[in-house]
Amino acid sequence: TETYPDRNEGGRVGLHNLSSSEMFYPYARPQETGTRMEVRWAIVYDKYLNSLMIHSERPFMVSLSPYEDSVVERASRLDELTDTGANTLHIDYRHAGIGGAASGVGTDERFLIRPEEEYFKFIFIPFTGSDNVEISALL
Repeated sequence: TETYPDRNEGGRVGLHNLSSSEMFYPYARPQETGTRMEVRWAIVYDKYLNSLMIHSERPFMVSLSPYEDSVVERASRLDELTDTGANTLHIDYRHAGIGGAASGVGTDERFLIRPEEEYFKFIFIPFTGSDNVEISALL
């Protein structure tokens, strides 16, 4: 389940193993989707087990899409999404809330982001399939 600041209560806490296609939600109009918040660490890997572990001192937000951002931005319908074979990984410190503009309700003030200076550090640890490291050993 996607989670955003104003839609976080329905999210499940736990370890999740999802493909980019499983993280992507097919909204009628293509858009950024699949964000998970309060992430402690994430590992993305390809079929050869080349992987990247992402960690931070504080929880962060992550999403993985089976489409390039430029493809999603150009599409106005789902059938216009073309698979280029590339995934897009988004790593964020935070997002504003989504709100419910379609129902006439905007984003609640509590979930807006105001300009401010912020320091946030991510740690990236790459591994190649030839490193013979089991994914579970990285946790």
